[in-house]
Amino acid sequence: MNKIFVREVRNKITNPLTVLENDNIEYIADKFLSSPINRTIYVVDNNSKFLGYITVKNFLKIILLDMVDYSVYKDISQEAYIYGKLGNISKAKDIMIEEDIFVYDNDNLEKVISIMHNFSLQELPVINKDRTLIGDLNIHEIIYGWKIRRKS
Repeated sequence: MNKIFVREVRNKITNPLTVLENDNIEYIADKFLSSPINRTIYVVDNNSKFLGYITVKNFLKIILLDMVDYSVYKDISQEAYIYGKLGNISKAKDIMIEEDIFVYDNDNLEKVISIMHNFSLQELPVINKDRTLIGDLNIHEIIYGWKIRRKS
């Protein structure tokens, strides 16, 4: 069977959701609501350079700070809870994950699957050599790639 590359399947199902690092939490919520299939929003600068990402799971933890008591949380410190509760977390840059987890168009799906599995992600940003975000790849597109591979 032939290898399937990112360029062959990216953006076949979804297009990347992006925000700027100073966009506010309400705008981020609207972005997630505008495309329920997307599980990740990518944070970029004014030149579309990839800076980080926000998963819907982590976003939910942040916004729930406004809705529930600290005793509900088992995985954050009381200091982080208080910090968030006081409204100090208000911009994309405050909540984005800055890990350099991304793929390139020339990467094959085996590498993508390994990264997704190791980091428990459902989507990955696709960048070029200049770190410009050019797309994303999600689990639905992996299924699409599997279908292509089965036909070859």
